[in-house]
Amino acid sequence: MSATIISDTSCLILLTNAGRLDLLPLIFDKIYITPIIAEEYRLPVPGWIEIRTPSQSKYEMFKEILFDEGESSAFAFALQLEIPEAILVLDDRDARKLALKLNLKFMGTLGIIKLLKEKALILSGRQMLDDMKKVGMRLSNELEEDFLRMIGES
Repeated sequence: MSATIISDTSCLILLTNAGRLDLLPLIFDKIYITPIIAEEYRLPVPGWIEIRTPSQSKYEMFKEILFDEGESSAFAFALQLEIPEAILVLDDRDARKLALKLNLKFMGTLGIIKLLKEKALILSGRQMLDDMKKVGMRLSNELEEDFLRMIGES
């Protein structure tokens, strides 16, 4: 997949804690985060992740809607970037609903696992999902079963 992503903090933390962050540049050409997300990440940001600052006015607007600083900065930067194929990486349900309303492309951490499996960069989506659940990923049993069925591992 030749794509640009703007990641929120949760995906970066989950991938890092599962020891899989290094897989992101294998499926995405450009990976952006904002300074707020870099601060929330609390670890040194790899050089292949670009840190960009969104416009303050757009950030403030989204902060009033979403309340989460990282997500707000990601939305502000996505609108500022003006790259139609850019994908927001969001796991929060409300943020995903807003992305739909704004007609912004998005995926979650499960979407990244799916891409990794499709590209044969991981052998088992189930194993990666289990690894991520051990380090804090939360999802319902129903969503997990649907996801495993979708990737052919039910």
